[in-house]
Amino acid sequence: MNHTIASSMQDVQDYFRDHAERILENPNIGICLFYPNGKIIYANDRFAAVYNVTTMEMYEKRIHEFCRYTVQNLAGFLQKIEQNQNIAMQEMYANGSYYLYKIQSKYRHQQHILVVTLVDITAYKRLELALQKNNKQLEQLRSLDRVTGLNNYAAFETKIRMIHQSKIEENIGMILLDIDGFKRFNQENGYEYGDVAIKKISHLLEHFTEANTQVLFHLGGDEFIFILPNMQDWNLYTFAEQLLVEVHKLNLYFSSGVDCRLTVSLAIDMFTSGEHFDIDFFLVRLKRLMRIAKEKGGHCWMDNKAKNEG
Repeated sequence: MNHTIASSMQDVQDYFRDHAERILENPNIGICLFYPNGKIIYANDRFAAVYNVTTMEMYEKRIHEFCRYTVQNLAGFLQKIEQNQNIAMQEMYANGSYYLYKIQSKYRHQQHILVVTLVDITAYKRLELALQKNNKQLEQLRSLDRVTGLNNYAAFETKIRMIHQSKIEENIGMILLDIDGFKRFNQENGYEYGDVAIKKISHLLEHFTEANTQVLFHLGGDEFIFILPNMQDWNLYTFAEQLLVEVHKLNLYFSSGVDCRLTVSLAIDMFTSGEHFDIDFFLVRLKRLMRIAKEKGGHCWMDNKAKNEG
């Protein structure tokens, strides 16, 4: 939380704790006194306004009729009161505003009375929520690649950790994709057009991840990787064949030849979630398969079965 906001919220809480005798004098603080059975003894105008009624309408009624928040949380408040020297404090939302809600246990003429005080913290809370939203957006931006807008390597590592922590056992396929001859493409066509090509390929690849569980990551440069849960070998092979065809159909030509256009090579491997595996070692295996695909001239896919057959 922003330090200024936190300080302001602390000031409000300190006011509640240190200036109890001045609460009744403050028109901005709502106050209500009631017996444990819910019957209201006193409510000021500010408290009544929170529930869009007058103090006369609240007098000698039960707090249940107005403040459902109190009723729903009363048992929890009473437990907190016992543990925290007769005071419990919490935030409350009512009719579009946020309040710092404090309930105290008092005794008057040997009668048990509960005292509720409300102070409007809407301005502070809105700043806090805006800051939380901005922080969330910044966190999301840190997980995205600047050029392509796709999930980046940091997001890939986070996803791998989530798979590790999952107790559901399932087959996880991974397809590493590398653009063939991209360094030469940049040299011939210029790096600006190279970025255009990366974006077009990224946009195309994103269309292949229709299921919520299928995720695409841009590892950097001209490398991408798919995580594809619950897919058998033949599903991965079909997926890879479609990738080869669709990227070729983008017609991203080298400037040196009409018939020379960008293609991709693919490396395929699988593992089972729940099993211990080293992601760095797994990526080394994929890159080894990628080298074999490149040695065959590119524009193809390779997995361990194909490697062994070759």
